[in-house]
Amino acid sequence: MLTDENPLWKSDEPYFDSYYCIWDSFRSTHPLITLVDPSAQALMVRSLIDIYRHEGKLPDCRMSLCKGFTQGGSNADNLLADSYVKGLKANIDWETAYTAVVSDAEGEYQFAPLPQKIQPFSKYNREFSSS
Repeated sequence: MLTDENPLWKSDEPYFDSYYCIWDSFRSTHPLITLVDPSAQALMVRSLIDIYRHEGKLPDCRMSLCKGFTQGGSNADNLLADSYVKGLKANIDWETAYTAVVSDAEGEYQFAPLPQKIQPFSKYNREFSSS
């Protein structure tokens, strides 16, 4: 969902509030959007690159301001590669995109703790991890 109201950092780039499970959508949804609505896909690609700029990694799943866990890398890499191969341009910083993909390939993702205000289940996580 494109909101243009990023509450986490100031940016002139588009902001999408949710990339639910890119490990599923990179296979068919995003390639289709690239073909039928390339301007919308370009906005999503720019948003992903902006997330990398501010958080240091591409997301694999992201919902309601929260980083999703990755499944051995980020399938945003596949999404970027497909968009690049299909020739998307639209103000996309492909050099930074390449740097992000290399970062995913060569470095292990380190999860930062979520802010307390968006940890509704933290009480339960402690209970489960102590047993």
